[in-house]
Amino acid sequence: GIRRGFCNMAGVLESGFGEAWRFNPWAVGAFACALACLLLGTHALWVHRSTQVSGLAFFPLAVVATVWNLGEGLASLLEPGGHPTMPYFIASVLAWGAPAAFLFASACVRVPWRGLWLVLLSAMSTATTVLVWRDPDVIVGSRAGAWGGRVPLFGPHAYWVIVPGVVATLLTVLVVFLAWRNCAPSRRRRQLGYLCVALFVALLGAADMFS
Repeated sequence: GIRRGFCNMAGVLESGFGEAWRFNPWAVGAFACALACLLLGTHALWVHRSTQVSGLAFFPLAVVATVWNLGEGLASLLEPGGHPTMPYFIASVLAWGAPAAFLFASACVRVPWRGLWLVLLSAMSTATTVLVWRDPDVIVGSRAGAWGGRVPLFGPHAYWVIVPGVVATLLTVLVVFLAWRNCAPSRRRRQLGYLCVALFVALLGAADMFS
């Protein structure tokens, strides 16, 4: 049944990642969230296929959320022991949350020099991704997660990876908040409010890295 199918999948993952895996029911929620995010991003592309502006701007954010949840689900399946590569993967995905959030927010709110900001944020994410994999003081190992599996054990240089993304996302939230405050009561104002709250809640993902 389900357990046998999982064992077959675990064999494929083990051969690909070189890690040991075991069944963890808590991973089901993360995989469900990953599927939901992917479907939501695909739906946005389909609904906005006439203009493709909003759909294309939202899709990268949906992909980041999808891969993030997928990584969390896979990490919860890791056997204790060893030094898995999955924590590096999760931290790398987190680094691209800021430019993806700004891309979608700037499609909803007019931002001066939007292209320049996107280039700078993308360069920042590229640099932090390189740090994750090349700097041994960013991730010094892994530890047992509260819900099973393995989670990153951060070193003294982890803040060079986490803080820039958090600050950039906070600035994106601020831009959306200012647009919401200056907008007259309307459907658009409600949408901006939802977007502001959603981006702020997404920052909790950074706090989850330390839980």
